[in-house]
Amino acid sequence: MKCNKKAFVTMLVSAILALALLLTGGILLSRMPHNSVVASAEGTTVTKIARSYTDDGWYYGDSAGNLVKLSEEGEKLAETVITEGQGIRSVASDPKLDGLLVLDEAYDLFWVKDKGNSLEKQFIRAFPGGYLSLAVDDDFVYFAVPASRYTRFAKYDKNDLAGEPVARGQMYTCVKQGAKYSFQPVVSGTVVGMYADEDHLFVVTGEGQYHRIAKDFSLNDFPFLSADELKDLNAEIAGDGTVTLDAGSYDAAKYRTARKQLAAKSVSYDEANARFYVASADAEFAALDKSFNEIEGYSHKLPNTPATGAMAFHRESGTVYIAYNNISSVTAIDTNAGRVLYQADVAFYITNMAVPSGGNRLLVICSGSNRDNPDYKELYSADIHTLSRKGTMNTLGILSLVFGALALAVAIFAALAAFRKGYAERCVVTLKGMARNWVTYLIILGSLAMLILFCYYPGISSMLMSFFDYTRDNPTMHFNNFENYIEIFTNSDNLLAFRNMLIFLVSDIVIALVPPVVFAFCLSLMRNKSYGTFARIVLFLPSVLPGIATLLIWTRGIYGVDGVLNLVYKIFAGEDASSILFLQDYGIPSLIMMGFPFVGSYLIFYGALMNVPSSYYEAAELDGCPLLKRMAMIDLPMISSQIKYVFILAFIQSVQNFGRVLMTTDGQFGTNIPIVLMYKKLQAGDYGLSSAYATLMFLVLIVATVFNMKIKTEECDI
Repeated sequence: MKCNKKAFVTMLVSAILALALLLTGGILLSRMPHNSVVASAEGTTVTKIARSYTDDGWYYGDSAGNLVKLSEEGEKLAETVITEGQGIRSVASDPKLDGLLVLDEAYDLFWVKDKGNSLEKQFIRAFPGGYLSLAVDDDFVYFAVPASRYTRFAKYDKNDLAGEPVARGQMYTCVKQGAKYSFQPVVSGTVVGMYADEDHLFVVTGEGQYHRIAKDFSLNDFPFLSADELKDLNAEIAGDGTVTLDAGSYDAAKYRTARKQLAAKSVSYDEANARFYVASADAEFAALDKSFNEIEGYSHKLPNTPATGAMAFHRESGTVYIAYNNISSVTAIDTNAGRVLYQADVAFYITNMAVPSGGNRLLVICSGSNRDNPDYKELYSADIHTLSRKGTMNTLGILSLVFGALALAVAIFAALAAFRKGYAERCVVTLKGMARNWVTYLIILGSLAMLILFCYYPGISSMLMSFFDYTRDNPTMHFNNFENYIEIFTNSDNLLAFRNMLIFLVSDIVIALVPPVVFAFCLSLMRNKSYGTFARIVLFLPSVLPGIATLLIWTRGIYGVDGVLNLVYKIFAGEDASSILFLQDYGIPSLIMMGFPFVGSYLIFYGALMNVPSSYYEAAELDGCPLLKRMAMIDLPMISSQIKYVFILAFIQSVQNFGRVLMTTDGQFGTNIPIVLMYKKLQAGDYGLSSAYATLMFLVLIVATVFNMKIKTEECDI
């Protein structure tokens, strides 16, 4: 067989290029970084995580009271039970702590010693109300604790945490008023972070207040001083707890409050560089010195509002990781260079993050995929080194697949041109014709692009989404195989809805065909044109009414307690008779009867009957054919195309008609149907399950659509 050499070479080159691009795209997308889920004990949810400062390991606590240590790669190294059945509220680790401080759900504080391959716990004390934050220095541990509406501080000796506090204080807003200083108690303040250096305790709140406090609390311990001690300080306490000091008694080195527009959502402290890194409620990132002044060169605009407390600082590399409230991204910022490294998709609703000392994994606690437990959290472990390449790999993978598909199309056309005689010449003629009518083809191409963008893409996306657990409350997409479909077909309410759909489908098809055909046949027999025109107008007028108005007329005006049917019923049964609740007691039959007398598409059938040649009727009359036999042998076969069209139209409209049920019974009284369930799941934010309903509806409708296309093809052939 002879072949076109140029076309053959083009085919080979295009095929090789297509293969290379498709393989590249497949490899890039398959090697995309994915989060690995670190499973907690069955029936539990992860509550807190913390890194280790003695090795590359890290810890997590769960809702059953388990404290687990893992290696950076996720291998379990040690485990202990803090308090069986009591969830863990807090796990605190610090370079200056020779172990962990763990607070359980009953507010009992434990000291946990890491022995490498085991964890040893020791009960310290009950800690009523828990603590908001803590800080550690070489000798002491400082707690911020809730006290009614206020926040107070307690300082403990690290070696005697079970003993009494060494010092106590309260959080105030310090404001200069003339020659005096006013200490106003902070009411319901949110402590975002608390840190200690050699001389001071630093407290950052979510209300834009930054406090620098002497570690002995010598200028904020007013509630714990005697009257004589207050007098020695020249301090006056008002009824609301506000303390006023003379200027001579105030020392800014002991207590200072800075108010800033930078309202912190999360904060970290870089001890090596004596800097605070703040992510604010206004989606701004900034670095502050220990006097709370912004450091130039570190300000960045963040893509969204940061999540409260969801910041991790990896001190070994100087990298800050920030999570957000409403998006699934995590931003990595190099604090050494003051620049954003990357922004990567990780998970939604991150509440806690940590980075082990090795700096290879980012650990996050985020919303989980347990429908029965909305409080369920999952622990993700993400590869930091591949996160930065995630967006690039995704873009390159998709582009490779697209260009690979184009190259494959070129290879197919080149193969046809190479081995089919005259194919290349016909293609050239076609291309020249397209060039002459380029405007027409450009319009078609635009229409095709819009069709793909707004019809096919959403439809395919919905089908793919049906295999995921994806909700408004948990926007992180979790692949769950056929779980959504299993839930649909194992729920008795859903099976009842499908049964109702079948009943409505059969009745709607019968109603759409039989009454309109009968009306159209009767109209075609009318000899008086005036009467015929009047009848057609009367039958057509109801279709002018909006669908919602028709539903209201039937729901209230006909089926209502004071509706027409109940008025007629009470005429015969008496005024004292109870009204019939049609939609409640006879839901399915009542909904089917809406629209009586079901004129529907009579105009389609009437127009078709008017086009039947009169010679057929004359021949039937000469043969003495009865009227009903004429209808069966002549009229119905001649309008079969219209009958098929109305059949398909009624099929599709019946499956998609959710307004009839939603606007009347709202799916109650045994009238629910799948499309109403889909709508309600969509409104409730269960996108994965609603997509599964939509896919099932599509599979039902595709049968009717294919049948309709087959009918049209046969008609075109005729």
